[in-house]
Amino acid sequence: MKAVLYSSLMAIALMAASTIAQAAPSAACAYKQQEIETQLGFAKQAGNQYQIAGLERALAAHKANCSDASLEQERQERITKAEHKVAEREQELAEARAKGDPKKIARRQSKLQEAQQDLQQAQRPLPQ
Repeated sequence: MKAVLYSSLMAIALMAASTIAQAAPSAACAYKQQEIETQLGFAKQAGNQYQIAGLERALAAHKANCSDASLEQERQERITKAEHKVAEREQELAEARAKGDPKKIARRQSKLQEAQQDLQQAQRPLPQ
């Protein structure tokens, strides 16, 4: 009797595990997958074989390993990198202002604005 009960419980546990594994990906993972697939479509239209190969590898890795925790970690890393870039660009702008070269100042302001836009984009919350 115990053997039948044990095997029944194991069967139920295996079915539950396979159902969980086949569950739909989270909204954040689905969004990221859609972004990769969109880029893949553009690469195919352009006929860029190297980009196609890289995006197909990225898509396969994403499908195999995506989790909300990994996406949040990537997001935090992008934010940190973007914050460092903004600080670097602010320093470059300050140096250009100290020298007084209008062309360099304009160029550095443009690069700072670009870095700030990258930071804003990195700070966007993940889709829920």
